[in-house]
Amino acid sequence: MLPTEEAAEAGYELARRFGAARWSFALTATDANRWAIRLARTLTGRGKILFYSHCYHGAVDESLIVTTPDGGSAPRPGNVGAPVDVTVTSRVTEFNDLEGLERELAHGDVAAVLMEPALTNIGIVLPEAGFLAGVRELTRQYGTLLINDETHTFCAGPVARPPRGG
Repeated sequence: MLPTEEAAEAGYELARRFGAARWSFALTATDANRWAIRLARTLTGRGKILFYSHCYHGAVDESLIVTTPDGGSAPRPGNVGAPVDVTVTSRVTEFNDLEGLERELAHGDVAAVLMEPALTNIGIVLPEAGFLAGVRELTRQYGTLLINDETHTFCAGPVARPPRGG
């Protein structure tokens, strides 16, 4: 877990590929999400994290939240031994629902939206046209950080790019 030459080399390669200058490494996606949540709360001074109903972010307690038929939120059924009521730490809305996202962000207490660009826990649910751009716009409007949990599609490898001029 200490810095190594290999970690530095990996960081340089990630910076080259994706343009972000700083990288933090974790042993699991769950640990990476927990660290991102802690950083978001520290940076914004806000306590809640917004998730999409039926998302998958590993064993992150806060993410085990779903929407209810009456428009509210509740712990995900089957969540065993949750340390705290997730409605205290989290907000939730449905994927592809920009109005629902804005309604939840308007409370002013959301540090970050932690999301998968395509839901992968209930089959693959793709974003509707304009949804991801709308999420980015709303998070900026409300001063909320946006964290993309991209472990499932990222593992397929780097995107092939056509040669220059072709």
